[in-house]
Amino acid sequence: MRRFELTPDDEQLLARYLAYAAAVDGYAATTIVQRRTALRSFLAWLREEGGDLEAIDVEDLHAFLIAEQRDGSSAATRQIAVTALRHFLAWYRPAGPNPAARVRPPKAPPARIRVYQPAEVDAILDRLARGYQIGIRFDHTLIATLRFTGIRLAELVGMRLSELDLARGRTRVFGKGSRWRMVPLPDVLVAILDSYLTEVRPVLPDSPWVFANPRATARGRHTGVVDRQIVTLICKRAGERAGVTGPHHPHRWRHSFATELLRGGTDLAVVQRLLGHVNLETTTRYLHLADEDLRAAIDQVYPRPV
Repeated sequence: MRRFELTPDDEQLLARYLAYAAAVDGYAATTIVQRRTALRSFLAWLREEGGDLEAIDVEDLHAFLIAEQRDGSSAATRQIAVTALRHFLAWYRPAGPNPAARVRPPKAPPARIRVYQPAEVDAILDRLARGYQIGIRFDHTLIATLRFTGIRLAELVGMRLSELDLARGRTRVFGKGSRWRMVPLPDVLVAILDSYLTEVRPVLPDSPWVFANPRATARGRHTGVVDRQIVTLICKRAGERAGVTGPHHPHRWRHSFATELLRGGTDLAVVQRLLGHVNLETTTRYLHLADEDLRAAIDQVYPRPV
């Protein structure tokens, strides 16, 4: 990681761009963080090399990517950097040529998708369901919501009480791309949420959010909300206490939700809508997990020769 200090002008330029990306293009907070990291690295490299942002060309961008690889940057990280540079330079020079548009992103191997098996899901939720303390009941409701809806971490954190309709078994969440979408709630989750809203939520800090961290400091910046890092910590702690092999993170519950639907025979287009994917291609990456079940079934009936 480069430790080169950016100039005040660079810092100001980067702040203006990120504000634009968040407010106008509606990029998610995680995307903003990724782009800030990528662009800080690029601007630092550019200053180290004595380059000029006004005269940047394709050869300069290739040289930056080569330097990143030599510094140990992964192909996936360099993919993010190319995407960030394309958008940044289009914003910085709207009337001029965009050299980043002519740079081919490096190929990266697909990330391995880890899912919970049904027995692991039961082990985690059953252990949480036995707790009666406010904090444990909060954790149980939060993880059950991830498990039975497959919503993203940002959508979970931003769940509003006003959008929760238990009578109709549904809620609206503000998702990726700054879009609202309707999420159905199965009866088992409706019962869990109803108990939480009746017995737990009233003793938590008053706020418009469904999940208000009971462990937050009174009148602190996390009062009335739940932080993304806290959700990740809750998932990690619950998985470890149940004796389930990690890694444990909120997105693993989303992977598990999608895989369970496909294993149950749900149509791919329906899974796409439930996950809030814009492109069907994004959903198809879960198909290979369902195919693994078919392979396992065949191998069980027709064992491979020793």
